[in-house]
Amino acid sequence: MTADNLVLIENSTPKSTSLLLKARTHLLETHKTCSIIAPCTHSKTCPLLKTKSPHCLFPNPEPYTPKTAKLLHIQNIHSFTYLILSRNPPPQIPHTTPQTIPGRLIKTPLKRDGHVIMDACMPSGEIERHVVAKRHGKDVYRDARKSVWG
Repeated sequence: MTADNLVLIENSTPKSTSLLLKARTHLLETHKTCSIIAPCTHSKTCPLLKTKSPHCLFPNPEPYTPKTAKLLHIQNIHSFTYLILSRNPPPQIPHTTPQTIPGRLIKTPLKRDGHVIMDACMPSGEIERHVVAKRHGKDVYRDARKSVWG
């Protein structure tokens, strides 16, 4: 915890995600000036709760080595879930163009011939599916193919 921010990180399991969602709800209800910095793009009810798998997770780019895991008394963590809150007002969402998605990708983009399918958690508090095709432009299509979830 810093003077203005609170960072919560857990091994990604359904139970830890549930605990973070409860902490998120409690802090937003009890501290009206509190805002979410990441990973959520909003302070509304988590839209993943409406899905079959209400499990928010992110890949660990460098899992702990067995020696480090033993030293830290932890299991090897391949994915994690986190929440960053601030005492300050919510950050401004940068201006977006029609080619950008102002949300956070919640799944690995599905790359198909001629198009990419991306599911994103949006500032509106909903999960939206976006399809980017080659016809949207070479640069936009290339960026969509290179995008990663998280």
